Amino acid sequence: MKNISLEINGVLFDKLTVAENYQEMTEGLENKMQIDADEGMIYVFGSDTSLAFVNENRYLDIDMIMVDVQGKITAVH
Repeated sequence: MKNISLEINGVLFDKLTVAENYQEMTEGLENKMQIDADEGMIYVFGSDTSLAFVNENRYLDIDMIMVDVQGKITAVH
């Protein structure tokens, strides 16, 4: 997995891991006990679509931020 930095709404996330394939997307943040405030995971999908996410073996409270192709935040869960 590769790591990138990304600014979202003026907040710099310096340690985002890019989930590049199905296995990485499925594992996600599974079994992580701690993440820093500037750390997270980004999933890139090729089109707008409805998605479902499963959070097995996740020990952290997380925010899910949906961003469209223009970089506009469309939803926060």
